[in-house]
Amino acid sequence: MGTTEVPAPTTCTTCLDGFFIQNGGLHCQECGIKSCKTCTHTTLPFPIITCDTCTDGYHLEGGFCVICSPKSSINLASKVCTCGSDTTGNCGNCSSNSDHCGYCLIGYGLNLDGTCTKCAGVFPVVGPLGNCVSNETCFDVQCVDCGNSIDSCRKCRDGFQLDITGVCVKICTIKLQNGQFCRQNEDLTIDPVVNFCPVDGPLIQTITTACYCGGTTENCANCSGSTINQCGSCLKGYSLDEDHNCSLCASGYQRDMSNLLCVPSGGNSSSGLSLGWIIGISVTGCLLLCTLIVGLIVGLSEGANRNIRESDE
Repeated sequence: MGTTEVPAPTTCTTCLDGFFIQNGGLHCQECGIKSCKTCTHTTLPFPIITCDTCTDGYHLEGGFCVICSPKSSINLASKVCTCGSDTTGNCGNCSSNSDHCGYCLIGYGLNLDGTCTKCAGVFPVVGPLGNCVSNETCFDVQCVDCGNSIDSCRKCRDGFQLDITGVCVKICTIKLQNGQFCRQNEDLTIDPVVNFCPVDGPLIQTITTACYCGGTTENCANCSGSTINQCGSCLKGYSLDEDHNCSLCASGYQRDMSNLLCVPSGGNSSSGLSLGWIIGISVTGCLLLCTLIVGLIVGLSEGANRNIRESDE
């Protein structure tokens, strides 16, 4: 009786994204972690699956894959976002097709190839195109990252904070407690003082820096909760989300993508107009006024000459 050679079983060496090799390569098993790209399976001291890398548009945090920050909150981003082959490039979020970086973390400039490079110098400056620059500075001398518009600001130097009008103002030297904010002096060269956060609407409209309500609660006008550790209401232009954070733009306001602040709809600065628009309108107004004055003088002169000729006749 003859013998038949049985072919050796096929061994898997590489699995698809979201799977790992199991049983010596006999099959691939799913990682079971949402948006996980590659994972590791260990058996000692007990079986556990650990995510190593995430799919594009996500970053690894506490063993889970969390969606990368949208541009509306890129100022708060601190985790490296995975975008295509660039997994360690200090990227905050991905481009629209997720194959390269769309916006870098604070202090990093975006290169032409979609990667991020740390800006050199003690006070790195990011230019209007999101790239590191050496000769260009932001319009606000206290700004270290003007994002994609030189007359706006995303991040201020140490000792300063960005207020809701887009200006870098001094931070109080005394640490804020829950329910306090840093009131700015009209003369910005004078140090601000610690005040209690306002309670009523009219006073809320007058402050431009956030009330401290614990944690990372930004754009709060006052606090709520038993330990006043969450936002009660928001600064002008902002509204509460379901988690009691002032992360949404209020009705009549929209996100200014140059500095990610909420500005009046139809405008791109806290006054509704950018610096360039303001200068342009001012110049145009002056020209129109000058033209009107010259026309008036010429008209009066011609009228006077006509009266003289008529009297001579």
